[in-house]
Order: sequence, then C-alpha cells, then structure tokens
Amino acid sequence: MKTSQEAVEAPQAPLRHLYEVVLVTLQGALGLSWGKPGKSVRQVFRRIRETVADLDGIHLAADLDHDDQAGLHIMLWVDRDDFDLLLADDIANEIIRSLGDREVLLACRSLEDSGIRYRFASGSVERGMTGAVMLVGPYAQDVSRLARIGIGQPTGFSA
Repeated sequence: MKTSQEAVEAPQAPLRHLYEVVLVTLQGALGLSWGKPGKSVRQVFRRIRETVADLDGIHLAADLDHDDQAGLHIMLWVDRDDFDLLLADDIANEIIRSLGDREVLLACRSLEDSGIRYRFASGSVERGMTGAVMLVGPYAQDVSRLARIGIGQPTGFSA
C-alpha cells in the first residue's frame, strides 16, 4: 500500500484541471505508483488493438504509447458520418473497459480543436491505469467544435 511519505507529497506543478486534482487525490490514497501499468503494458496494448478492431469506422491513428507521467496515449481516427458526442462517449468507454478492472473509474471529456480527448484513470484499489483516449479526424473535429458552441468555448468557426 502507500507509505506516509507518499501520502503527504504534493505535486510540483500547480494543478490545472479537475481531472488532475482527483488523480492526485487517488494516488495520495492508493500510492504514487497507482496508475502505472508496469510490465503489463504490452498486454494492455494487445487488448486495446483487439477492441479497436471490433469498432466500426474507428482505427488507430498513431502507435500506442505509454509513459509514466501521462500514462497511455491512445489516438483513434473516426471515420463515421453518424459520429456524435454520445457515440464518442461510447467509443471511449469501450476502450477504457478493455483495460480490465473498473473498481475505480475517472473519466473526463475535453473538447479540443483537434478532436475529443478523454483523460481517464481506471482499475482496482491495488493497481490502475491512467492515460487519454483521443478521437481525431474531420468528424471528431466537427463534433468537438459544434459541442463547444453550447458551452461558450471558442469554436474556431469565426476569427
């Protein structure tokens, strides 16, 4: 489990997003190594590839990657003309579900210029995984821009 030293250490940089605050809280309670897949990262990559292969109109847009700081990097190209925000949520959920245990689940959607990003932390109390699923491509960009209209974020439609 965690040592008293791990529980009191604070992050060096100021937190910028609610996701980061909750993740730091999780790691404070479960240990600073929580969220790092360690040697199982190859198995995780295999499960993600299998899940993506089963999704209609969704393809890997870049090689799967992992680093200890940001976690898993999963970039998916969306090639579906029926794509909307609900489908985006379903796709991200399928990818995160493929990671395994979901006793702990934190997911945060961000609407960005390049598409839709889902930062996540998922796993059990003993071990977990962190990272981001990024949905990209023209359909993802359009959905992201249109969704930002209703929440007052800049859309990029007018300059």
